[in-house]
Amino acid sequence: MFRILLSVIIGGIIGLERGRKAQSAGFRTYILVCLGSAMVMMTNEFVSEIYHTGDPTRMGAQVISGIGFLGAGTILVTKNNRVKGLTTAAGIWTSAAIGLAIGIGFYSGAIACAVALLLIMTIFQPLKSYIQKRSRKVDVYLVLTSLEAFNRLLIYLSNHQIKVNNIQNGLIDTDTLYHANNEKGEIGCYFSLTLNDTFDHLKFIEDIHQQPGVKYIEEIKE
Repeated sequence: MFRILLSVIIGGIIGLERGRKAQSAGFRTYILVCLGSAMVMMTNEFVSEIYHTGDPTRMGAQVISGIGFLGAGTILVTKNNRVKGLTTAAGIWTSAAIGLAIGIGFYSGAIACAVALLLIMTIFQPLKSYIQKRSRKVDVYLVLTSLEAFNRLLIYLSNHQIKVNNIQNGLIDTDTLYHANNEKGEIGCYFSLTLNDTFDHLKFIEDIHQQPGVKYIEEIKE
């Protein structure tokens, strides 16, 4: 009963953090993952002790590989070709591992891992934002009024020594703010760029938005 209660408490605490951020897997999902993993490990231990047969870690190994299908359900590839939900999927997998540790009675490891997981999902978030702002890499979606505007933008990037790593054409999806209109000759495209030392992300976005023919710009973040 203690192991079941501990798995519910730890799973619930982790799930609250994800639910607060409106992720696809939240409070109840994390509780069930942690509880189910603990139950699998306890069942495996019970079978080994009572019937004196089988590998006491076999069922736990199946949880580690099998939990992938649940994590995959939280990962989305948007029409922007951006992957979302990886952190939630990794959190589910880690919660399963915590549940296995609780199920076998490795309480100190389970609690330490749960604390580390919560720190990564909460305190590390501002650190991630800081690193992204300091990064020279930037991904943007642009809507340009014409092919001529597209060419002028390439010249601007070259003159300011901004490296173009990748360009993809395509319309922005329906969940974002603006739609390129093909009938008006507008061009929607994604740029992956490396800025020079004179630009930060905000200055770059402001300068590009002021360029002739640039109708819309949005920085794409992970």
